[in-house]
Amino acid sequence: MVAKTDSASAVSTNALILAPADLEVIAGYRVHPLTSRFPLVVGKEFDDMVEAAARARRLQPIETHQGLLIDGRIRLLVREELRQRNIDVEMPVIEWQPIGDETVEEHIWAVNHHRRHSDPDQRAALAVVFLPEIEAARRLKQEASRFGAQVIDAVASKSPPPLQSSRGPGRTSKEKDEASTIGQLAKLANVSHYKAKQAVAISKAVEAGEVSESVFRAVQQGDKRLRDVEPVRHKESKDKKNQRASKNRGRSSEPKDGVDDDQAPSEAAARLHWERLTARLAVTDMPAWRRLFLKVIRDDQRKYGE
Repeated sequence: MVAKTDSASAVSTNALILAPADLEVIAGYRVHPLTSRFPLVVGKEFDDMVEAAARARRLQPIETHQGLLIDGRIRLLVREELRQRNIDVEMPVIEWQPIGDETVEEHIWAVNHHRRHSDPDQRAALAVVFLPEIEAARRLKQEASRFGAQVIDAVASKSPPPLQSSRGPGRTSKEKDEASTIGQLAKLANVSHYKAKQAVAISKAVEAGEVSESVFRAVQQGDKRLRDVEPVRHKESKDKKNQRASKNRGRSSEPKDGVDDDQAPSEAAARLHWERLTARLAVTDMPAWRRLFLKVIRDDQRKYGE
């Protein structure tokens, strides 16, 4: 029921991060690559959907845009399962129409991530893919409007507010933080800034070849956690840190400043300590310091009866 096609070049996408090489195909419908990012429902949850559809004999409409399915993969699979049981169900197909200045990328995100029981790690990993696409689509709309293309008034829009630029005078540190890429990603995915930073770091590691795409996909599908995915350079840094710590532990057994704790101090070691102790003292102050040191030594000798 689910297949792949090599016609991914037919899709007009801007700069899909980690975009699949092929398009997913379900029941004859080619699926938008962003829609394919969301995990499918399986197991008991899917079986319950099949039974509910069998009783109602009707499924909610699926949506398409420019020949691609943007919403309804699971409903298509449910219908195919029922057809194998010789049960026909009604399932309308509608062409997506934007509300206000909504982009198809925003719509795909909105209708899919809200109805999934996704955890913060999944949402953050998926938002890394969606955020640049949403921003690019909004820029294209703005450019089109400047060149006279008709754009519906944004006042009537139910889409999310435009992503803010992190530049501009008069912003508070909190506003700048929220307007940054990390801040926008956290807001889009409804996750903490820490999760957003983790997801961005891992996506960059994928681009650099330090983490495989399949591993990051596993996070998006809910099979792995962000903390389980560690870029190679971070692992190397940890190894070097551990090596330094091990080296330092080895050095801790060596004599410090020429003095071995297990042996009586030598005159050379005493002179070394004295030189270090007096190195920062002004030459003119040395006589006064010597008199004070001698007094401290005499007091110490009386204390210990020497």
